[in-house]
Amino acid sequence: MSEDRTKERVASTAWWPKWQQDFSKYINTCERCQKAGKKHGKKYGLFQHIEELKHPWEKIYMDWVTGLIPGGKENFIAFLIIFDRFRKSVGCLPCHKEDTEMDTAFLFWNNIISTCGVSKIIISDRDPKFTSEFWTNLYDMLGKSPSLVEKGWNTLLPVDHLKDNLLTIHPTAKDFHDMWKKACDTAAKCIAEAKEYNKQRWDKSYMEPEFKEGDQVLVSTLNFNNLIGPNTMRD
Repeated sequence: MSEDRTKERVASTAWWPKWQQDFSKYINTCERCQKAGKKHGKKYGLFQHIEELKHPWEKIYMDWVTGLIPGGKENFIAFLIIFDRFRKSVGCLPCHKEDTEMDTAFLFWNNIISTCGVSKIIISDRDPKFTSEFWTNLYDMLGKSPSLVEKGWNTLLPVDHLKDNLLTIHPTAKDFHDMWKKACDTAAKCIAEAKEYNKQRWDKSYMEPEFKEGDQVLVSTLNFNNLIGPNTMRD
């Protein structure tokens, strides 16, 4: 029985002055309680920084929500979520659960490339093969690939749109660029300061582990999901 459950049972059956202090003292000096794996001291694991970003859409995350009610003329039953870490912005694109790597690449091409360009890093929960095929198909579209020849010139319109957005001359373009760069630099600086502050606060409650390779340790199941049985032993 855990310490919390034991405390609940004591509280439901008895009371005396300063009983909580007496309860904590008893638990801390009980040999059986100590052998039960009660944690002492600070938790292991110092805070690890995530790589800082300097521009929007430099690093994005892709995830799929499936199992929805069919909607639209094409009976979409899922949608693709695209999350930009820098701006904390989210885009949702309707799709199908059975979409292939090429289908996802075309979806990204038609909805993201024309306004945001190509990201440096794309992270998804799909397997490495899917991610590799997705990148291959996407870069085939950016170059002279058979897919462009087969689909025709209309597949190049998103790139033309992007080029037009980037190269159009306007009297206030330089001022806007300087203002935008300053805003991005300020945001990146604030993010870096917040990360350092959060790391210092986190590390006050944790200590760096001293484990070596091959050491046997007890692992807490607090952060593990899907541990409900029945389970079978492997040979």
